[in-house]
Amino acid sequence: MAGGVEYNANYWLTSLAIVTGPVQTGVHIDPNGNPSIFANPSASNSFADELPGHTGKRAAIRLPSFFNTDMAVTKRFKLPRESQLLFRAEAFNVFNTVNFSNPILTLTAPSTFGEF
Repeated sequence: MAGGVEYNANYWLTSLAIVTGPVQTGVHIDPNGNPSIFANPSASNSFADELPGHTGKRAAIRLPSFFNTDMAVTKRFKLPRESQLLFRAEAFNVFNTVNFSNPILTLTAPSTFGEF
């Protein structure tokens, strides 16, 4: 999670947000009609930018799982004069599962915090 222009605890990285209150994650529809990882639209109030000397939980937010099933079927036919003939059929994301991209976790934009 990245903050805005706040002072970073590590000058190589953008600042990390730390959890300051209870947070429930899952896939929900927010008031804007977009999928979000937070049920409560004011979830950004449960986070604060990390300042020098702060400590917090690591991996405080669990993102939705990623699931994808690809399938392939092959059949080899032996031919009299040729060595062989290969037939191959492939299908990607066979069960048409939804996989979301990473959510917006910018504390400087609380109206879209957690949206995919």
